[in-house]
Amino acid sequence: MNPDMLPPEFGPGCPWYEAFEKYGAPNVKWCERRVCEVLNEPSNAWSNLAYLVVALFVLRMALDLRKSRQSTRSAILFSAVIFVMGAFSFAFHASNNFLTQIFDFIGMYLFVFLILVMNLVRLGWIQNMLVFWHLALVGLGTATLFWMRSQGLPYQFIIVGAAILIIVTEILAKRRTKIAMGRDFYLAMSFFAAGAVCSALDATRTICVPESLIQGHAIWHFLSALGAYFSARYYIARTDGSLKAAFIST
Repeated sequence: MNPDMLPPEFGPGCPWYEAFEKYGAPNVKWCERRVCEVLNEPSNAWSNLAYLVVALFVLRMALDLRKSRQSTRSAILFSAVIFVMGAFSFAFHASNNFLTQIFDFIGMYLFVFLILVMNLVRLGWIQNMLVFWHLALVGLGTATLFWMRSQGLPYQFIIVGAAILIIVTEILAKRRTKIAMGRDFYLAMSFFAAGAVCSALDATRTICVPESLIQGHAIWHFLSALGAYFSARYYIARTDGSLKAAFIST
């Protein structure tokens, strides 16, 4: 791309710069060149539309379940959480400051801890108060984020830790229920793993073209949105029957 045709880089006088100065920088700088526009990282921001599309597909799942008089509880939960996750990530990549990064992580916490709590319900470790446990884990993750930031630690590993717990509890749930992990689970894990590799290659500058429209972290958004879709399909099929009491007994 011709450098003369590029918009100016992010700096004083640009949209979001005052917020950047007030709240501080996020703990990671992705490869994409930050520009002096309303969307600070255009590719990384627009790619979050993939989550919103997936949220609509999952909402359609809920409508189909309702037509057949089946429970829609899990489908509606997943649709809302995936939508919020995409919206918060869009806001973060548009603005790039620590405040919006907090909300970006809250969106991810809502998703991963929803799955973790669903697994705990399947294991019988949580009998009720699903909403309480879900929000408590989100709060704990957010508090841990602040502590890790104060220590200069990469708080992205909170999500990695949550993913490990999901896999462990899924294995335990499989042993308890004697129901094999379905294709959707393996597809979800494959898309998440492939997306994580693309994101890591971006963050480490192993593959990095700052002015390109194709960014490794943007690819992560597309692939993890697919992972979220197959996760929703998998857990909707396995949890709706067990969630009713967990919601009612709050």
